[in-house]
Amino acid sequence: MLGFFRKAVSVQSNTTKGKIQDGGAVTGLLVHALQEGIIDCAVVTDKDGDWRTIPKVARTSEEIIGAAGTKYTISNSIIAVQEAIEKGCKKIGFVGTPCQIQALRKAQLLDEPYELGQERIVLLIGLFCMENFDYDALMEGLVKGIFGLLPKDVERFEIKKGMFRVIDKDGKSHEIKLEETDKFTFIGCGPCFDFSSELADISVGSVGSPDGWSTVLIRTESGQNLYDSALNAGDIKENALSEKGLTLTNKLASNKIKRFEKCARELEQSGAKLSIRR
Repeated sequence: MLGFFRKAVSVQSNTTKGKIQDGGAVTGLLVHALQEGIIDCAVVTDKDGDWRTIPKVARTSEEIIGAAGTKYTISNSIIAVQEAIEKGCKKIGFVGTPCQIQALRKAQLLDEPYELGQERIVLLIGLFCMENFDYDALMEGLVKGIFGLLPKDVERFEIKKGMFRVIDKDGKSHEIKLEETDKFTFIGCGPCFDFSSELADISVGSVGSPDGWSTVLIRTESGQNLYDSALNAGDIKENALSEKGLTLTNKLASNKIKRFEKCARELEQSGAKLSIRR
């Protein structure tokens, strides 16, 4: 259900403070990769004061840390890969959702003689993702419509234990059952089967690990080398991922595949065709 991986662990960053989400594994790994010269920039997703996403080419540790934290609305982050190439970056790290990881991996493996600069993409960190949300629908329908907040009043968003939570800047938590947020979901997320960013070098999410820790799946040799380097340097620490945690992660991945299959059947019944190679 989770694709191929070499190792599954719970991870916490030792070097990042402040806005990190869960264990801060993504931020910690990217900062280490930059400091060690494994990458010379990281394409990340930042936000403005109203939580609109901003694709960003981060070239310093401070810029990476400044963009930390999960944004639960669609971001066209891949356009910042082109920006990084145009700025002359030679070793690009990227963090994004499963669909974005698929797109960049496909670009890396193109047989046609297209010179996109794809050889400069050296690190793909993928996020766990069940679905993402439409910005206008989420902010107007949920943040304003249900919770009575303005986007600028929000400190952070989180999904935990089946609840979608909005924590305002006074520290108050507003929550709704995750199943009740379907009407705010981005429509393109329906026909997607990949929960755990199966084609990434390293995949990261909160599901399966205790509060304050990230679940990390190490998939490729380059992912393993980065992880081992960060661990040996003391920039991250690890705990074993419990059997219960791995089972839960598998369950969510299975649920997303079932949703994809249901979507495919509905499209077929409507006369449309959905082609997928897995």
